Amino acid sequence: MPSHFSSIGFNIASEEDLIRVTQSLLETAVDVACFYGRYRKWSQDGIEMWLHFNEKNEFIGITPAYTATSSIAVALTKEIENDYPFDGTFHAWLNPQGEEPDSGDFPFVFDIPDRACFAELELPKLTHMNLSAFAHNLSVFEDEQSFYDSQTEEPSFAVESFIPSGLFVDEGASDNQPSAMAFFTGRVVASECKTNPMTGLEFFWAKIKTLGCELDIVVDPALCESLPAPGHIVSGSFWLCGSFMKGL
Repeated sequence: MPSHFSSIGFNIASEEDLIRVTQSLLETAVDVACFYGRYRKWSQDGIEMWLHFNEKNEFIGITPAYTATSSIAVALTKEIENDYPFDGTFHAWLNPQGEEPDSGDFPFVFDIPDRACFAELELPKLTHMNLSAFAHNLSVFEDEQSFYDSQTEEPSFAVESFIPSGLFVDEGASDNQPSAMAFFTGRVVASECKTNPMTGLEFFWAKIKTLGCELDIVVDPALCESLPAPGHIVSGSFWLCGSFMKGL
């Protein structure tokens, strides 16, 4: 079953898989300074794995990420409450207008894998960041007409559209916090079938032009028959994982 790990070429389907992969990662992972516990970060060819160790140096978790190639302008407006110190979740606006943080193309929520690297952040804050999207499901269309022909029900979506689905929460649910999920459609600008150098497993990478920005997507090949090519239209649901630019 596709996962955030398989989206970047890791097959982790059991506790045994997790232990095996973690042991391999630790052989070349490097320490990253932080304000709580310790990170060990493994990265190659854009693939990132962030390993978490508590203040007793006990391994407690791992977060996958991918180094995006595009920079986007955002206004960070709120940090979403999170009891886990290593990962962070933020509310932001894309392409804020002037100095107004609560303005721009649209709001969205994203996660970061290195929250413990930053002290308290004074929000709102205008900044630039990188953003990657891990596909949960994906549809690929050869051209715009194929995309439009596939829409048999209202509402119909534009070729470049972005819906921050993680902001739609059930107020009556026990866990009604926004999540780093989005449904978007966009044009493939560039793409490549990549190979994870540790596992030898392949995954798809593409740069997508969607509403207001370009961002990177990573995809488990099980989600689509072949690599989306430049000029194709892609549409799907994604987990948004970002990283702040240096000097935040």
